[in-house]
Amino acid sequence: MRRTPTSRPRRRIGQTGPGALAYDLAADVPIGDVEVLRRTLNVPVKYLEGSFAAAVRVRGNGAQPNLSGNVTIPEGSYNGSRFAMGAQRLRSRRACSRRATVR
Repeated sequence: MRRTPTSRPRRRIGQTGPGALAYDLAADVPIGDVEVLRRTLNVPVKYLEGSFAAAVRVRGNGAQPNLSGNVTIPEGSYNGSRFAMGAQRLRSRRACSRRATVR
């Protein structure tokens, strides 16, 4: 691409390398509905109820974000079985990868 004094290189989220856009996002969810999250993420579970709180951070550049944070589920039910005090730590170096893990 030939540059002129007024032209800028095009940057996209999907790029990697030195010219890629970088981001650092933090999301705090004080209370959320597990059922709404299940539908939004298209999780194949029929009976899931409860509330959750989350503090999540997404950082990185290109199409390979790093995800970290904590999710707590104070109470809920799965297929009619009640549970309480659920918690999960999230950590992934490639959140969009099929190899992302939840720890």
